[in-house]
Amino acid sequence: MRNPNHYGTITKMKGNRRRPWIVKEGVSGLQKVIGYAATREEAMGMLADYNRYPINVDERSITVGQLYALLMSQPEDRLKDSMRYNFRFAWNHIKRLESISFVSLKLSNMQATIDQATSTMKRPVKQLWSRLEDIAYEREIIKIKKTHELKAEYHQQTFRKPFTHDEVKQIIARAGEPIADITILLLYTGFRINELLALNEESIDLDQMIFVGGSKTKAGKNRIVPIHHEIVPIVKRLMERFNGRLYNRSYESFRVYFEAMMTELGMNHVIHETRHTVRSRLDSLGANQVCIDRILGHASSGSVGVTTYTHKTIEELRQAMEMLYY
Repeated sequence: MRNPNHYGTITKMKGNRRRPWIVKEGVSGLQKVIGYAATREEAMGMLADYNRYPINVDERSITVGQLYALLMSQPEDRLKDSMRYNFRFAWNHIKRLESISFVSLKLSNMQATIDQATSTMKRPVKQLWSRLEDIAYEREIIKIKKTHELKAEYHQQTFRKPFTHDEVKQIIARAGEPIADITILLLYTGFRINELLALNEESIDLDQMIFVGGSKTKAGKNRIVPIHHEIVPIVKRLMERFNGRLYNRSYESFRVYFEAMMTELGMNHVIHETRHTVRSRLDSLGANQVCIDRILGHASSGSVGVTTYTHKTIEELRQAMEMLYY
């Protein structure tokens, strides 16, 4: 049966070819090549798919790498710096596909890159595929979107894994970078990340060498945490950089940069494990348990503290904190 007008054509080329059937569109009147097929049935299927979801034939061959270059060249109002930074690390999981045309990719190819990524990078890799698809859709290279079907399951850890001595040393070696500096402060204070980000000039007393802050629990609110001598230069540097604060962006922004740093260093940790590291380290060094609870803002019994909660002076808390080293 003859195809409708402007439907397109399929033709078998001469010679011994692996894909001898050439498929051409008929909409433009120029019979632009859509692709090549091994069998007549495959060619007819390709032509039917094109007519169901026409694509921009001129850009059909655009590669994953070219789409990534277009994405990263977008202005800040379309691509925030935090996402741009995160996408650079997510790209490492996709880069092996950079020379493949985007329209030839299967959903399984994309899903494989997510499955092989570390737990902290699964979501950014999926987000990168989605943004690349958005560009392809805007340029009419594709007519339907499918990345919403990708799975980036994050399996929440049922246990807390403290940073090792060597891992802390790697982070300390990056001192001077704001994300590394904040992480070092977390490893020397035991603050929750939101507690640390809330600190300002009024809650950072460099004369008495103490932080006054904390939240979440009765024992944790407005608690005193001594400033360890190792982090004094970092505290001063960050306060000078961020006008009296330690950081000037949101938790979400920090999380994105933290996860990217973990990937770059080959580590697999969540932010809260800095807090667990402080407790584990102080406990192994023999620090007073009540002091540890006071520093971390714990008052409950069991795995996170003790029931007895006696008064401790700032100096006693400082003695406990100064036992901490990596």
